[in-house]
Amino acid sequence: MRKMFVVLGLIVMAMFVVSCAPTGEAFYKPQKSDLTLKKVVPSTTQKELPPLLGCRDSDFDSETKGINPAVPGVVTNTHMVYGQEVVYGTDANGNPQLIPGGDKVVVDKSYDFCSPAGNVQEKYCDGSTVKNKDIPCSDVESCQYKDQDEGYCAPRCRLYFDNKGTYETVFKPKTKENIFVKEGIMGSDYGVNVDTCVNNKDLKEYWCDGDHYVKSKIISCDPGYKCADGVCQLRRCHDSDFNTGTGKEGNIFTKGNVKEGPTTTYDSCSSDKKSVIETWCDDDTLKYSTIVCPKTSDKFKGECFEGGCLK
Repeated sequence: MRKMFVVLGLIVMAMFVVSCAPTGEAFYKPQKSDLTLKKVVPSTTQKELPPLLGCRDSDFDSETKGINPAVPGVVTNTHMVYGQEVVYGTDANGNPQLIPGGDKVVVDKSYDFCSPAGNVQEKYCDGSTVKNKDIPCSDVESCQYKDQDEGYCAPRCRLYFDNKGTYETVFKPKTKENIFVKEGIMGSDYGVNVDTCVNNKDLKEYWCDGDHYVKSKIISCDPGYKCADGVCQLRRCHDSDFNTGTGKEGNIFTKGNVKEGPTTTYDSCSSDKKSVIETWCDDDTLKYSTIVCPKTSDKFKGECFEGGCLK
């Protein structure tokens, strides 16, 4: 009797298990891939990695601590905006590292700039905070921009020295050319541009175009002048009819003269009255040329009279 109850119990239990199993479906077996966490592989290209976090000033040094109005600068403040995902950054050695809890890296740039008053608005780091300081430029400087972005105090275009050996220590503009004085003009790059002779006739003259820019042009010295040592100088030798003639001797049909220092020498005729003795200047030296007067049937007579060939 006891054995019968045991058998009946086993049969009932088997029927219960069969009735509870889903009809036509197998038991679910967990897969190995479901038990393994998927890893996010960081970029291995350094170019794609975000920069180091923190505030950095491009014109920082141990002396000025980044407050240097004479140097154009930009402050870069790199920080995390925390949110939904894990992102990758770099450690102090530039190696990639995992930065948990960040949504993205934000890079803010603040440039030094010029205020309407002409002062430099200097950006600098105070810990992780970007701060601003208003700094006026000196009397010989003005606030200018480098590459249209970064403002700084640069030298105003000004006269630096003249041919008397006078060096200017204060701002003195040169807004137009002066061909009779050799001058050096300092521009915003601290370079000095000096008036220079291109040849014995032409001068390269410098002057300021406003506060910022140095301009130059080639100027020909006036008749009777030559270019020497960066200026137009009165020639020691001057031919009165040089510019009215066709050659270096000047005009053979007019009675001219050459002034060499305090001495004046006039054109004259040869003893046979067939040639003109023309005086002319070879640079600053008096020269003589005997030129036969032209003779044609309709115009020129082939004769010299009072220092000029007759027409």
